[in-house]
Order: sequence, then structure tokens, then C-alpha cells
Amino acid sequence: MNKKAYFILVVVIILLISVFIYKTSKTTKYSNNKVVIGAVLSLSGSTSSFYGEYNKNAIDLFVKEINKEGGINGRKLEVVYQDSKGDKAVGLQAFNFLVNQGIKYVISDVSPVSVALAPIAQKEGVVLIATSASNPALTDAGDFIFRTKMSAVREGDEAGLYIANMLKPKSVAFLYQNDDYGNGVFKSFSPKVRAGDIPIVSEEKFHKEAVDMRTELLKIKQSNPELVILAGYPKQIGRILKQAGEMRLQTKFFAHGGSIGPDINQIAGTYAKGLTNLTELNENTKEFQDFKLKYSKEYKVEPELFSANAYDAITLLANSIGQCGAGVVGRDNTVDSCVKDTLAKTKGFQGVAGNITFDQNGDLAERELVLKVR
Repeated sequence: MNKKAYFILVVVIILLISVFIYKTSKTTKYSNNKVVIGAVLSLSGSTSSFYGEYNKNAIDLFVKEINKEGGINGRKLEVVYQDSKGDKAVGLQAFNFLVNQGIKYVISDVSPVSVALAPIAQKEGVVLIATSASNPALTDAGDFIFRTKMSAVREGDEAGLYIANMLKPKSVAFLYQNDDYGNGVFKSFSPKVRAGDIPIVSEEKFHKEAVDMRTELLKIKQSNPELVILAGYPKQIGRILKQAGEMRLQTKFFAHGGSIGPDINQIAGTYAKGLTNLTELNENTKEFQDFKLKYSKEYKVEPELFSANAYDAITLLANSIGQCGAGVVGRDNTVDSCVKDTLAKTKGFQGVAGNITFDQNGDLAERELVLKVR
């Protein structure tokens, strides 16, 4: 054999080995004796201590429980976590990694990342369930996309009516995070406020990493609104309330339900007193109380909306996978469509966060909002 032929043979062998490794890496990393689900969560970065941590805690709790009971159809459940850092680009990279591993069921959290993942999930036939995303863009993302968080449109409709008919402020200002989440809330809330003949005297935005909102608060103070509507991550809401209190800004605050979390009290302290919000989490049900008991025992902290939403998401996904006989990495798309169709038929499921009925868009169709005042 001459050198040229030998070289060609070596190259061909290397290519064949590479193709074999690529194909098997998509299907053999995870045992067929397991049901594998992916999760793209904010495990580091500005949203990790709330969205990512609470989602992961709830998912891990469910996995521990179901595996103790024998798993799904006799197979242990495994969740492969990927860190999005709350960033679209990082989230997309993480999601593509899971898809390349042959994983076809993924749980996500925050709006910016979930909105970015949705088109690819739909194209690839990956069932995506968002637990913390209220952005209206997910509504028309496709039939493989679901969420256990109420859409900002529906929450905006109900909250806007509540503000107009119950709080009845003479004027309002908006202060919200300048990203998919914050802009989605503003676009949902503002029409209802205007429809109630309530003037919007100020509209201010802040970066999701911002630590000083005094400039925006000063502009709002100068416009003298009776009510300020807030939308942002809990840390930012806590800082806003603390800084507003230090500036002696005499106004009432109303926060979007997705902005509420333990960081508010930890940062704002007494300045958080009087903050009003509507929440879709019904803490009075037996389902939530049972969940609260075991979650608190496991993590030494009480659960909140997004941990409850995550627990419901993986419960519904596991139930659907079990009914369809699915879960093995690398199986055909017929099974994935069954899981999608089974999820879509969810009606009147009593989750730990509340009633879950998916509409034709994978959004929550039935969920009452509850008033909370700090």
C-alpha cells in the first residue's frame, strides 16, 4: 500500500470512529434503565438564589420521592441540569447540549431564557415546560411548549382590573426590569390601567443587574404618582423598596406576582411593609400544605410560587411519560408526540400551586389570583 492510500485509509477510519462516537454520545450516556429529563435553570448569576434554587429544590424533591416509589414504569428518574445563568445565549447553549444527548423533555425557568428556547424546542419536537416565565411570547410558541406560570397577559388583565376597580389610584407610575419579563408585564398591565382612565405619569426601566435605582425613583417622585407598579427580580424589588424608603418616597407599591420572593424582605426589611401583589399560588389547599411540610423539612426553608410551579411541572411531565411508556433516550418521535398530547389534555389537575388546566396554547386556563399585603 502506497503512502497516499494509507493516508486515505487512516482518514476514513478516523471519520468512521468520529461518527460512531458522535452517534453513541447522543444515546449511550444515559442508561435505558432510566427516564431522563433535562432542566435548563438559573443555577448561577443574579437569578440563581431565587428562580434556579427554588426550581431545583422542588425538582430534586420530586425525583427523590418518585424513585423511592420505584420510578416511572420501573425506571429510575434522572434529571440532567444545565446552568443558563439567566442568560439567553448561555441557555441556548445548554439546551442544545441536552438535545444533542437525545433528551426530549426539558424544564426551564425565567422568561428571557424560556422565550429563547421555545422556537428550537418546537422545531426539534422537544417538550418544554416553563415554570417561571410569564412573557406573552410563549403563548404562540407552538404545541410542544407549556408553562405552569400564569401568562402576564391574563395576570395583567386581572391585576389591571383590580388596580382600576379596587385600589382606584388617581395616577400610577411603572418601574420595571428592561428585559423580556419586565417589558411583557408592562405591555400587559398598562392597557387595563389606561382603560380605567388612570393616567400613567411615569414609565421607568432598570437593568436586571442594577443595584441603584435612585435615579429612576427620583423621576417617579417628581411625577408624584399615587401608586407605583413594579416588575423585576425579587432582589431588585427589595432594593427599590429600600431605596424608596430611604428617599422618603410617599407612595404605594404594587408588584407583579412573578417579582415576589424572600429576597424582598431580606433586603428591604421594614420598607417592604405595605407592598401589595396578586399571586396565583393558593397556599390554603391541602396539596400545598402537604408540599410545604415536606419541602420545609428537606430544605429548612418554606416553598414559594416557583418551587410549587416546578414541582407541578415535573409531576405532570412524569405522569405523561408514564402514560405514554416513554422516557428512554433515543426513542422515536411518536412517543414524544404522545407526551405532548397527554400534557395538552391536562384538565382540572390539582397541583401544589393550584388548579392546572392547559388551554390550546399550553397556558394556564383556570387559576384564581389571591391578594397578598405585606
